[in-house]
Amino acid sequence: NCTINGITYTSDKQIIHSLPFPVLLNPSQPQSSPPTSSYAIIDINNYVIELILVDIPSIPSVVFCLSNLQKLSIFNSPNVVIPPEISHLSFSLKSLIISNISRSISLPAEIFNLEHLSTLSIINCGLEIFSEDVSKLNSLTQLTLDRNRLLSLPWALGKLPSLTLLSVNDNIRLSSLDVLYGSTSLNILRASNCMINHLPANIPNLHIIELDSNELTSLGGFETITSHDSILFSFNDNKIASISSGSLARLDTVNEFYLSNNQLTELPDSIYLIKDLKKFNIQNNKFDAIEKEWIQGIFRIINTTLII
Repeated sequence: NCTINGITYTSDKQIIHSLPFPVLLNPSQPQSSPPTSSYAIIDINNYVIELILVDIPSIPSVVFCLSNLQKLSIFNSPNVVIPPEISHLSFSLKSLIISNISRSISLPAEIFNLEHLSTLSIINCGLEIFSEDVSKLNSLTQLTLDRNRLLSLPWALGKLPSLTLLSVNDNIRLSSLDVLYGSTSLNILRASNCMINHLPANIPNLHIIELDSNELTSLGGFETITSHDSILFSFNDNKIASISSGSLARLDTVNEFYLSNNQLTELPDSIYLIKDLKKFNIQNNKFDAIEKEWIQGIFRIINTTLII
């Protein structure tokens, strides 16, 4: 049982029926992404395990009585405030997605008490500061903070034991990822359209790096952030003028490598030794005709799609 504002709720059915807006139950058709209407997923035991709220004026307090709720998502609700009562979900909630709910969001400290949270996404909410209290989220595996106003990231991020994915795309004032130094769990790093001017160091297990549209001038330190078996490295639209052979020293395998719209005049020989390189894009750089012909000649005998 759960009592809110003097009313006792005895079932999830009663809670859902009390909501002041329509909620579709177990929709038969796949929902669009992002969703355009609110819906709930209910399991065979009549428990609400997933709740998606769209275009709501506020979060009814009774939502925090859903004691088996594993996923809560809130979209396109510009006046919504996340209340401290979210801590009532600390034993069940595994995923919290907040997108486009505020121009300048303030996160309650209680969010960092959600001890089972594995996915946290705060997107386009005007977030300026992300607390060091994220260190409490030991179960966190995926963190997305795209399209906010972050100037920096908390040092705690590099110490999260389970974090495999970090995305901070479109934080146009963010200039450094140095807080990630030493992270051994991180596999995927996305930070496109920021102001990143140098690579972070010593992140040895990255399989995917997407750093398009930044201020990089070199790939210095690249050798400390690449795993032997990699999938995608993307550095399009930067100011990279050279790549040293040393920076590719640890790079054994990568499937796709993107360096278009930079200022490269030549490539190191070590780039031709990368295994399983299926696609290599170096369009719109500053190669002269001789270098361009050399690159094309070498790649003609390698099974790689070259875009130059």
